[in-house]
Amino acid sequence: VKTAALVSGEIQFLIAAGGKNADALKAAGTPSNVEIVSFLDSADLCRAYQSATLVLGRSGGTLAELAMFGLPSILIPLPSSADNHQLVNAQEFSAMHAATILWPIDAPTLPELTEASPANAAQAIDEWMNDPTGISNASHNLKDWDIPDATQRIWGHLTSAVR
Repeated sequence: VKTAALVSGEIQFLIAAGGKNADALKAAGTPSNVEIVSFLDSADLCRAYQSATLVLGRSGGTLAELAMFGLPSILIPLPSSADNHQLVNAQEFSAMHAATILWPIDAPTLPELTEASPANAAQAIDEWMNDPTGISNASHNLKDWDIPDATQRIWGHLTSAVR
């Protein structure tokens, strides 16, 4: 929410924060361009992705959804993820020019990454939103990377190996 107040322009934010966090954020007061919800069901999530230009989030399983919708992102990897897989995921998206990585403030310092402060998040949002070519290229790169029928392909390999 602090980040939203620092971003220039008329950007709308949707924050899915989980039950307790959503209640706390709502109680603290939010700018008029911020909507806070506890959770998004599958239909609401799909609509949110379809209307989004940019996503700020973690870099776990959500990345498959971002690729499917061709959405560039600002990723804040969970530093306690197993074998640091969220950082590795974020680095792959960054290498495709489809993500900016910010490192959690309360995590051990990684000097090569920018801290995930509200000001740095706002700057990253502004940079993406002021670069339509970058957004278009990121979307293209993500859609090229995405394999929509990956599950079917894997299932086909597994079932053919059993025969």
